[in-house]
Amino acid sequence: MAGERHPDDAAAVVAGGGDASDVEAILAELSGPVLELSRVVAALRRQLTGDRIDLRAVEAAMRRVVASHPEAIAANLAGALPIIARARHGRRITFSRDLSRACAEGGVTARRISDQPEEWRIGHLTIAVQRAADRATVRYARLPVVNGVACEASAVIRACRTAAQRLHRRSHAPDDLWNELFAAYGTLAGDDAMGTRVAINDLIAELGRRRGRYPRVQLAYDLGRLIRERRLVRDGVRIDLGVATGHVGGKKRRLLWLEDASGAGQYHETFRLIAAPSAM
Repeated sequence: MAGERHPDDAAAVVAGGGDASDVEAILAELSGPVLELSRVVAALRRQLTGDRIDLRAVEAAMRRVVASHPEAIAANLAGALPIIARARHGRRITFSRDLSRACAEGGVTARRISDQPEEWRIGHLTIAVQRAADRATVRYARLPVVNGVACEASAVIRACRTAAQRLHRRSHAPDDLWNELFAAYGTLAGDDAMGTRVAINDLIAELGRRRGRYPRVQLAYDLGRLIRERRLVRDGVRIDLGVATGHVGGKKRRLLWLEDASGAGQYHETFRLIAAPSAM
């Protein structure tokens, strides 16, 4: 976005041309007997060929070596660490531009949906950003899927890919999910209690008992998949979700947020199976 510049552009701006000069300066500081850092040096050299590396991981590796061999190599790292810190700060400063550009190159759109707190939307995922803490969280349906992501465009994109793959991999096909919902609902409401509302929390617990583990975010994804694929009705039976009423602030732990592609949605508190209109 326009106006995102650090006062000292030559040292801090790491997107585009600034990356190469920063990495060259870091490599110059590491040009002594630091064989323990060979992997770090190799990673930095990869950046010179176009790869964007995780500077937070590089910094952590450097600090571990400093702690292990303080006298032998501290002098070699003394100049590199400040450059790393400035480069990481620069990436946070240019995060908006870098993320928008990287997503555009990948054929997807990064949309900033909130400034305070800063949040972005990529596909069905929301990214909550804390620049001061150099941390981002990838969420689905307002629930965390990947935590502790570096506040850098490449790291966020990788985390989004991981989150999407994780949710899809753990998801059951619509027919399989329907079978599970029928069984779980029958246990909670009774086999002859069609139309009885059961708490979302109880449904999640029962599904978890049957699966071994069933995170709340996975039910949100699986129900969202049924909605997207227009599979809320089967064999004359329809899924009906009860919208939470009143102030939800104190009871969010008992609710489930379901949203559309834009991120708009509602909290739901109950689940039931009812006769579909066409079967009545």
